[in-house]
Amino acid sequence: MSADRRPISDYTITVVCYTIGGLSLIISVCCLIFARRLQPSCTKGVFAILVLLQILYTLHNFHFSVLFIPFLYIEVGGGYCIGLMCEPHHLDFATNVIILMFLTGYLRSMFFLLVFVQHQRLLDAFVGISIIVGGNILPLKYTSLHLRASKHSVNLTLEKFRHTADWVEHNRNFGVIPKEDGDNLTHVMAFISAIYSLFAVVCSIHIVSPDVGLNNRANATVANFVAFITVPIALMMSMSFRHLEDDSIVFLPGIFLSSLSSISHSLLTLAHSPLIKARKLSLSTSERAVHAYTGRRVDVVAFSMGVPISRKAIRGGHCVENNHYIGAPITDKMGTYVGVAGPNKGVAPVLMGIPYALCAISPLIPVCNPVDGLFSGFCPFKSRFIDDINRSSRYEGQRIYTIGSTMDEVVGHYVCTEVTTRIKGQNGERIFKDKKHDPTFRSSFDTQLAMLNGWPF
Repeated sequence: MSADRRPISDYTITVVCYTIGGLSLIISVCCLIFARRLQPSCTKGVFAILVLLQILYTLHNFHFSVLFIPFLYIEVGGGYCIGLMCEPHHLDFATNVIILMFLTGYLRSMFFLLVFVQHQRLLDAFVGISIIVGGNILPLKYTSLHLRASKHSVNLTLEKFRHTADWVEHNRNFGVIPKEDGDNLTHVMAFISAIYSLFAVVCSIHIVSPDVGLNNRANATVANFVAFITVPIALMMSMSFRHLEDDSIVFLPGIFLSSLSSISHSLLTLAHSPLIKARKLSLSTSERAVHAYTGRRVDVVAFSMGVPISRKAIRGGHCVENNHYIGAPITDKMGTYVGVAGPNKGVAPVLMGIPYALCAISPLIPVCNPVDGLFSGFCPFKSRFIDDINRSSRYEGQRIYTIGSTMDEVVGHYVCTEVTTRIKGQNGERIFKDKKHDPTFRSSFDTQLAMLNGWPF
């Protein structure tokens, strides 16, 4: 399809990708700086893999979403690109493809390595061989095909392929290989995609099993790889087996998903850092300290993710992901509890007035994990964490109030026919009709104060 007829212009695509790539680079560098803080919490082998993955994700994402931004047509082993290194023609398309293949290949090798680590086979000689072969076989194959291709056979492919006229007309940075070589490459990539799919199914079954906590970094990292690396490759591959008038329905989701790979991995790394886990466990300790110092019951105003986390801190008991005991309930020490825009039943962001079942559609992103995340949308199934904090009622305080909005673009309003900001057994609530997520908190200070003091609101 011509770029002129796509629903989103090349300019918009590049701006979005550059923005994501820039943010990814900043977050990735921060993760690398703080990576040493992870070392005490994992083995040397896993720590080395995490650091290598962070570096590979950073390089892969920056190349893909800033320097390259490719539109790939697998059946001709080519396509065109619109990234910083492509337009104007700083680096030819084929070289960019080879770089992307090397980076993706080594990411795939890390994926296999994580599986070996879980089976205590990190030092197995086969692992080293699999890393070298897995990272090199496809780019070397493509390099060989590209170098052996004659100008005549390439021209024949250009004449047969319907998109190339548009590429020539718009002076695109493009490249193809002979049709027969493109077919061979398609078969190789189809085989690799089949392996990806098999591992995706196996890992998904493993991740959602009740005996596995997704706080395990290896499992979570595999899930991230499947969602943001494998799925975009599968989308690109699907172009080889069907004809689409509007190829943007495949290309645009694939490009944007792949450009998010580094951010998702970085956030996943930060979420599982000892600092974040310690912060979660310190909430109930802080509330106990306030009560001990003042001798009075503690009033709490919690916002967004702070609502379910603080509810768990008050409820006490065992963590769902690792069975860690965080203490007895502290309900007797609590006064008034106000939860603002809290995802107590899960998340379903409201976009343009329409609720979007984020976790039902993208269950592999970290915030949606089915153990200690906010998984919801496949009614009536929710994460073990959500089930845990909603198993009993009226433990948050002597008086319980909530504030929410029907237009919340982050947590939403209804999840499985329930108002997600509502807490079972609450004394009252305030629901706005037109507020976004942050304004729901910032514009409700008077309401919060009234709730804390028992005034009419």
